[in-house]
Amino acid sequence: MVADGLVKRPTKVEKRPGNRPSIVLPSPRRLRRMLTELGPSFIKLGQLMSVRADLFPPEYIEELQKLQDQVPPHPFKTINPFIEDQLGRPLNRAFKWFDENAIASASIAQVYKAELHTGELVAVKVVRPGIAKLIRSDIRVMYYMAGKFEQTFELARVIGAKNVVKEFERSVFNELDMHIEAGSIEKFSRFYKHIQEICIPGVYWELTTKSILVMEFIPGVKVNQVAAIRKMGIDPKGIAMIGLRSLSRQLMEFGFVHADPHPGNTIVMPDGRVGLVDFGITAHLDEELMLQIARLFLGYAEHDYDLVMESLLDAGIIDEEVHDLRAFRNDLKEMSEPFYGRTLQTISVVDVYDQVIRLPQNLLLLLKTFIQTESLGKIL
Repeated sequence: MVADGLVKRPTKVEKRPGNRPSIVLPSPRRLRRMLTELGPSFIKLGQLMSVRADLFPPEYIEELQKLQDQVPPHPFKTINPFIEDQLGRPLNRAFKWFDENAIASASIAQVYKAELHTGELVAVKVVRPGIAKLIRSDIRVMYYMAGKFEQTFELARVIGAKNVVKEFERSVFNELDMHIEAGSIEKFSRFYKHIQEICIPGVYWELTTKSILVMEFIPGVKVNQVAAIRKMGIDPKGIAMIGLRSLSRQLMEFGFVHADPHPGNTIVMPDGRVGLVDFGITAHLDEELMLQIARLFLGYAEHDYDLVMESLLDAGIIDEEVHDLRAFRNDLKEMSEPFYGRTLQTISVVDVYDQVIRLPQNLLLLLKTFIQTESLGKIL
């Protein structure tokens, strides 16, 4: 069994005083390769682990961020009847033409380009047939492995290996439901209705099912294709500012965050707008948290560390049991001041995060968003 092999040979174990076993993690590169070889579900688990800077050393976070959720597309001969079954009609009745070559392919779904009989170009996102069954099987293996690790290794008990799997299970099954994603797209469309620099695709609800999402096709190039962006006569730094303004609005105005802004999900359009796609992972913020984030940004902008400290406390980002708040404020200032005036290329979100804070569970998706946005900003 795969899980047995991993439990027996994932790492070496060293003995501590009292004969308490302690796990010595495999090298970061080996861990990434192991997850890649185990397949799509484990790749997505690794991506979730990559935002847990509160649990894993920085060198592991950096390596896990390299995991790419890219797999060969499912053969169209199996996709075609699946789409027709979902829509309840032949493909040529639903679409004027349908390109059989996927324009994007990941572990959960793949995307095709098509044209409706009314002339609109659309992107058709299709959940891979049988993927739910495969993920359930993989999750059973993950729970088995997590249980073995918690029984054997002190670090696994401290981390709460089963809780990491549980968090993954909740997230991945939400991604499988295209109705949930379509609802998120509609919500973002309302928020961005009067913001010209951002394009959110329209949803064709009459062609959308739990396993198929049909939406407006957004033309352009991926945001990391800097040469192509310049060739269109568009300033990459201007695109970076659009992205920064968009994230700021999501955090402090909308309270609803696109939590997976990697290059494949961010399109630079020929007219200079930025199109957002793939809304399978989102995060909700309540008004109180939005206020604390705004106060946190304001405090840093004005070098007001009392305000920064209050915001971190109120948001639950730092432990309320920190006894010497004055000393903590001074430490916060000492840590933060060196980052002022530095370019984005010389600052790492993980480095800043690793020095001070431990995020509560509801803010982990925001950390993932910051890390991915930071990466795009450095590219541009």
